[in-house]
Amino acid sequence: MISIRVTLDNGETKTLTLEEILKNAGIARAASNSAVLRLEAPTGAMEVTVNYDIDYPGVDIDAEVNGKRYYIANAELPNQENHVITSRLYCGNADQEDDAPAVRMPLGDRNNEDESRRVVFYDGDLVCCIDDSSNGERVVRDWDCEKLYTVTTEDDLWEKIRAEQGAEKEAKS
Repeated sequence: MISIRVTLDNGETKTLTLEEILKNAGIARAASNSAVLRLEAPTGAMEVTVNYDIDYPGVDIDAEVNGKRYYIANAELPNQENHVITSRLYCGNADQEDDAPAVRMPLGDRNNEDESRRVVFYDGDLVCCIDDSSNGERVVRDWDCEKLYTVTTEDDLWEKIRAEQGAEKEAKS
């Protein structure tokens, strides 16, 4: 079932099913297993697509900025392929990137005493690792988790990345 739950400032909630929404709008129910919630702002738009595919139930989040479409995230409930909730992050303009995720994170049950680290799978060809947890410093690691350098602000991080990209371009020419 696909439904929309609206919560008011006073805490009151109202839930409408997709069937109720279609009926109220005078639209005959089509054989559709998805619904899109669109947010439009002056800076762009975001869409959350709810997929009620029995094999892969989940949501996709995409954005559109300056006429370009971006894949942002996907999350699926347990299904035939994954027995746990699985979320994926994407890193790109839909015209430049394929639909392979940059990061995948399975979310399974954990007992109350389990304080072990969570596992995140990432595509080392697309992303590097940044440890943002220690003393306000960001430790940048390459795909095999070797420490590359440390920065203290996000501006420093982007400056370092731009300098690396410039050095790579220069080395290629």
